[in-house]
Amino acid sequence: MFQKYSELLTILLVIRDREDFTFRWLKYAYSLKLPFRLLIADGGSNDVVSKYVKDKNLKSRLDITYVRTEYDNTVKIYNRKISNALKLVTTPYVILADNDDFYSIEGLTLLVSYLDKRKDEYSSCGGTTVHFSIKDGDVYGKKVEYQPTLGVDYDQDKAVDRVSFYLSGGVGLYYNVHKTDFLRNVWRYVVKYDFNNIRMAELLLEMYILTLGKVKYLNTPVYFRQNGEGIGNTAMLSNDFIEEMLQPFWSSEVNTVFDIITANCEDSKNVKISLLKQYKNLIIPPIINGIKASSKQKKDKKIRVLLIKKYFKEGGFSRFYYFFKNASQFLKRIFNRNNNILVKNKHKSITEIENFLSNS
Repeated sequence: MFQKYSELLTILLVIRDREDFTFRWLKYAYSLKLPFRLLIADGGSNDVVSKYVKDKNLKSRLDITYVRTEYDNTVKIYNRKISNALKLVTTPYVILADNDDFYSIEGLTLLVSYLDKRKDEYSSCGGTTVHFSIKDGDVYGKKVEYQPTLGVDYDQDKAVDRVSFYLSGGVGLYYNVHKTDFLRNVWRYVVKYDFNNIRMAELLLEMYILTLGKVKYLNTPVYFRQNGEGIGNTAMLSNDFIEEMLQPFWSSEVNTVFDIITANCEDSKNVKISLLKQYKNLIIPPIINGIKASSKQKKDKKIRVLLIKKYFKEGGFSRFYYFFKNASQFLKRIFNRNNNILVKNKHKSITEIENFLSNS
C-alpha cells in the first residue's frame, strides 16, 4: 500500500539549526524506510545537516532533495524559504514538517489515499494529532506521555460556512496533507504582500485551503507534535499576542488575509465584516493568555483587579470557578489516560515512536 502512494506525496521538512532534532527526524525516517519524497529546506547557520546527509549516505536510503537556503533569521526570509521550496515539489500533494515532530507513515498513506480518491471535493486531509512530552530528556527518553486530539471535519457545502466554522473554534489544518498547487498559492500571497507576522501566513493557509474544498479528518494517529519549553517554535512565533497586535503592520496584514479569503467566498462583498467579527472572538483567548500580571507592581495589580471585576460583573463566582477548574483537570487526566490506552492499543505508530525514542 505504501508503494502505491509513495509517488504522490512530498514531506517538506523546514529546518533552522537545532541539529539534534533534525538528526533524530532523519534517523526515524530511515529506520522506518520512509516511502515518500523528502525535501529539506535548510535555513540554518551552518552546514552540519548537509554533511550528515552526505556522511550517512541518506540519498541512497531515502528519496531526499536537500536545499541549503540563506539564513532565515527573519520572518520574511523564512517565508521566502518555504515559497521557494514549494516550487521544487513535483508531487500532487505536500505536507509541512518541523524537525521536532513525527508523522506516522501508515497514517500519511491513509490521508493521501483518502484525498486522492476525493480530490474534486476535498482540498486537504488530516488525522488525529498526538501531542507528546519527553519527561526524562529533550531529544530522546524512556518516559513519554501522550495526549491525542481528534480533528473535526469541515464538510459544509459553502466556502464561507467552512471558514466561519473554523473561526468559531474549529481545529487547525496547517500540518494536514494539502494539494501542492493550493499551498504554493498561499505562499505566493505571503511573499507578494511581504508578511511580517508568521501567524498571518498560518491563518491565511488554513482559511484559504477551506475556501477551495472540504477538509476531512480521519480517526487515526498521524501527526505527533512534541511539547516542551523551547520546542516547536522554529517559526519565531511570539507568546505575547498584544505585542504582535501593536506592530504597525498587524492590522494591514489581517485585512489583506481577509480580502484574499472573502474573494474566494460566496457573496464576497458582504462577508468580510462578519468574518472579521468572528476572528475578533477567536483571538480573545490568546490575548488574555498573553497577559502577564503576576508581579507585585502596581500595573500588574491593576490588571488582576480588572480581570476579577469583569469576572464577577459577568456573573461568575470564584468557588464555582475553582470547583469546575479542578473537576475539569481531573476529568482531563482520566480522559487522557483512557485516550493513551486507546491510541496505544489501536495504532502501532505509538509503539514505534516509543521504541525509537527509548532505544536510540
